[in-house]
Amino acid sequence: MNLVAPRVAAYLDALVPPRPARLAELEAEARRTGFPIIGPATGHLCYLLARLSNARHVFELGSGFGYSTAWFARAVKENGGGTVHHVVWDERLSREARDNLAALGLADVVEFHVGEAVATLRRASGPFDVVFNDIDKQDYPKALDVIVTKLRCCGAGASSSAATRAPRPAACGS
Repeated sequence: MNLVAPRVAAYLDALVPPRPARLAELEAEARRTGFPIIGPATGHLCYLLARLSNARHVFELGSGFGYSTAWFARAVKENGGGTVHHVVWDERLSREARDNLAALGLADVVEFHVGEAVATLRRASGPFDVVFNDIDKQDYPKALDVIVTKLRCCGAGASSSAATRAPRPAACGS
């Protein structure tokens, strides 16, 4: 479902600063095959969110072939290094993401996981500075219950259809 009119989306995408050729190739591949990606404007927003919050530990639920992971990985690398967790449900897609991120020079800050995203987050050692939720929308409620336990105090939680400040974990005080 498109929340933004196509002309507005095209305008916003045109405002994104130049990006590596490989990202543009992934955008073209997504258009050609119908593979869902967040797109340039949302990708740049994710980059800015991670960069401005000085994120070094990012967990991405539902990472696809690595397009959104690349935006977060670039920010983490520019923030001095850390880890972006990339999670997908099948090995072929994980291999494709590894290749894409290696081509972008970003694989060194990415940890790849194959499995169910929420269960993988549940097992992961937190806290995380940013958790990006891009799984099937019907699974958002079960994901949010885990996300709030894994975000650092005042960390940023974002979903592919909306970005919000995470609820304040009890450990942060009132």
